[in-house]
Amino acid sequence: MAGTRRTPTQERSRRTVERIVDAGAAVLAESGYHQASTNRIAEAAGVSPGTLYGYFADKDEIVAAVIERVVDGFAEAVAPALRAAAGRPVEEATRLVLDAVLAGVEARADLIEAFVDRVPAERYAPRVDALRDRVSDVSYHLVAASLPSAAPADLERSVWLAVRTVEHLTVRYALGRPPIPRDAFLDDLATMIVGLAPTGPPAP
Repeated sequence: MAGTRRTPTQERSRRTVERIVDAGAAVLAESGYHQASTNRIAEAAGVSPGTLYGYFADKDEIVAAVIERVVDGFAEAVAPALRAAAGRPVEEATRLVLDAVLAGVEARADLIEAFVDRVPAERYAPRVDALRDRVSDVSYHLVAASLPSAAPADLERSVWLAVRTVEHLTVRYALGRPPIPRDAFLDDLATMIVGLAPTGPPAP
């Protein structure tokens, strides 16, 4: 559409911002929040501190941009599996979604480790909470469609437990790499999550 093309100046600005965010991600993954600084990020990005401050007021704004990129990228990676799960048997749907969730965590393991272990929780909690709410809403409707006779309170409880169990165990598996084959981990986790579903006759 006319009017949506960037001018050369806008394109250069976009690329500079991307370089700074890329550098921020690299410095966070390598050194953590407390050791990161705008000077280190500027050096890693190949720009002057003055140029960096033209786009970001401080380190926290860069960290917020990195977190936003990670969360949005993860949501985009998992969305196709959530859509594909609709209408499938609950065991198959659960395994499909868990595979996508684990793949999304694995692809971002370095930064997730930095967030979990090195970045103060208040820096990333709001974005993670928003993503968790989105996943919970979709999961609720998927389970409700499979178990139409289940009480809403039972669905809420089951989804709360399932989402947080998946979140914790997939992160710990991706970061800790225990001596458990990936498929075996997913199979066991799927069995656990299906077992959390409220009892009730499945939909026809």
